Amino acid sequence: MKRLCRAMAFGASLSAAAFATGPADAALDTFQMVRSLQLVQDRIAGGDHAALPMQQKILQMIDKKLREAGPDDFRERKNIEALLIYAMSGGNPVTVDVAIARLKPDEATKPLTDGVRFYIRGDAKSAITTLQSIDPRTLNSDLGSFLALIKGSMTAADEPKPAIALLDTARLLAPGTLVEEAALRRSLPLAARLGDTERFLRASSQYVRRFLRSPYATQYADELVKGIVALYASLDLHVIESTIAEMSREHQKVIYLRLARTAAIEGLRELSDFAAKKAADFESVAAGEDDPRALLYSSLSEIASEKGPEILERLRSIDRDKLAGPDRQLLDAAISVATGIMTSPNDPAPPAPVAAAEPEPEPQPVAHAPAPEQPEPPQAMDIAAARPAHASAEPPPLAVQRVDRRPDPPVLPVDASASAEEPLPLVSETRRKLEEIDKMLEGAK
Repeated sequence: MKRLCRAMAFGASLSAAAFATGPADAALDTFQMVRSLQLVQDRIAGGDHAALPMQQKILQMIDKKLREAGPDDFRERKNIEALLIYAMSGGNPVTVDVAIARLKPDEATKPLTDGVRFYIRGDAKSAITTLQSIDPRTLNSDLGSFLALIKGSMTAADEPKPAIALLDTARLLAPGTLVEEAALRRSLPLAARLGDTERFLRASSQYVRRFLRSPYATQYADELVKGIVALYASLDLHVIESTIAEMSREHQKVIYLRLARTAAIEGLRELSDFAAKKAADFESVAAGEDDPRALLYSSLSEIASEKGPEILERLRSIDRDKLAGPDRQLLDAAISVATGIMTSPNDPAPPAPVAAAEPEPEPQPVAHAPAPEQPEPPQAMDIAAARPAHASAEPPPLAVQRVDRRPDPPVLPVDASASAEEPLPLVSETRRKLEEIDKMLEGAK
């Protein structure tokens, strides 16, 4: 609370300076500007999207301040710490590199400054080695929380267990801040990788209660869906439902739709059906109209079932103009495979045609040209990834790459029990068709 009050005071003074002309911002020390940046970032984590332009403005002001700073500006340790916090919270790596080069750190500070310098350059291996001996808990909470966050992020790929412990440390040192939001969000995929169902559900619920309005919540939604699919064998559907129930109705519908789609592609029929039915419970924009996405996702897992003809008819009834590009491709692929299953070569040969017989209906053609991808809505930059407008165009360091760009896990084989009652030839043919759809869906995921 004390930290928040101080930051609010600095934030008020900086807000005035931000829109003033002349040397108003020069009167503020680096540590004052950085504390104001932290306040704005914490407001963003709490859902204040209007603070995003202010974050960018403050980053630009700090960048200018540091470019013009000399050795005398870093006589006080708190300004050195502020420089390092700025570096780890999205500062311009070029500016930070220049500013750190001007420092004359003592032996105790040098490993920290060198490690942060490696980090902003994208040299994760050297950064991990240099920072390994530094315990974030021995530093002040502001600096220590950021150090724990970047160490946890950099070690996550190779050492998920120590990484998740570091993310816990970051949360403990900076509760209610953007650091906690990022640490909580990044702990989800680690818990899923470790098979820690209890931790995954606990972190999911904590994020919903504290940070669901954050502009980074879309990344949380991605990790939540991936984690549920990965841990499905050890999850109780009622527990999943209670976790999602803590969200707003609109958030719930989006999560269930994403979950239904991913589960259908992964061959998890029970989970896909569950999620599709839950999504269908929420009214669409047009009253009484079924959401075409829910219809599509709920149909995918039943293409090879005994209700195949009914499912094919349902797929053909979906208005593809109401689907986004990837879902249109998914619909076309599903119709193609369902049609192929209905005309399987293992089916009994049809009787010889007679003059009065009506011709078989032509299957609906498959759209081979990929639909144009829908542009994503603008998103706020993740913590430790934001850059001033004139920052270097280099990609962000390894530890701060956006989590929503990772590829989906490989498609799992279809559970044989789903078609155990079907005749053996049809099972074989159905699986062959489903292998075909897996290939066709690679571009639609």
